[in-house]
Amino acid sequence: MSELDFQSTTYMLDGAPLSIRLIRSGRRVKTITLGFDQRRGIYLAVPALMRSHEIADFLKSREEWLREFKSDLANSPPPPDWDKGALIPFRGQDVLVVVDHQADLRRNDGVLVQRSIDGCELSVSVPEDVAPERRYGVISDAIEQWYISEAKQHLPQRLAEWSELTGLRPERVRVGNARRRWGSCTGKRTISLTWRLVQQPDRLSDYVIVHELAHLREMNHQRPFWDLVESIMPDARARSKELRKKSHMSVG
Repeated sequence: MSELDFQSTTYMLDGAPLSIRLIRSGRRVKTITLGFDQRRGIYLAVPALMRSHEIADFLKSREEWLREFKSDLANSPPPPDWDKGALIPFRGQDVLVVVDHQADLRRNDGVLVQRSIDGCELSVSVPEDVAPERRYGVISDAIEQWYISEAKQHLPQRLAEWSELTGLRPERVRVGNARRRWGSCTGKRTISLTWRLVQQPDRLSDYVIVHELAHLREMNHQRPFWDLVESIMPDARARSKELRKKSHMSVG
């Protein structure tokens, strides 16, 4: 069996068929991952030798998650057409993606992503020998990696500025890939932020940062917590409401 074996399976959810992209991983992989993205839709990554009835049992145990993912799939916009100059969000600004092809990139088998000086365009240079069926995924992955790189620079810097202002300092800051939460704070004073925050205006990512910093003093969402948040950011409730309108993701 190859390192990754891609299949399609159908699961009956609430009496209706739900298409799921099944990914059988290498033999040494033991983890199971259920997820959703615009490119792959709903996908399930399982160990290579996992049996069909075991997969069905796992999906049954995750039906509540599947309903959420199904809703995401129904409400998600169509995937962008990169070759037509799609717009992507970045810190409250629409950035135009401009794709070109360069023969001299072939030897590196890589993609170059560079933002214009005025910040309005994102140039994505793709090796010209990339197969047509791979192009969308190659470009999407390159743009996601660009987002992640920007988030790892921008978000910890903003958090450090708010920490200095408030005197609330975490032990550790992580920028991760969470899809359900904008941010979270643990009892060990670790603040985690999803890279997807850089797709939002700074005023909204700042709200998430302040929310998580407040958890360093108040670990619940009781009145003292909100009093603290609003003492730092008086319009926090309005920012929270705006963020909820943009996405189903929550703030931990």
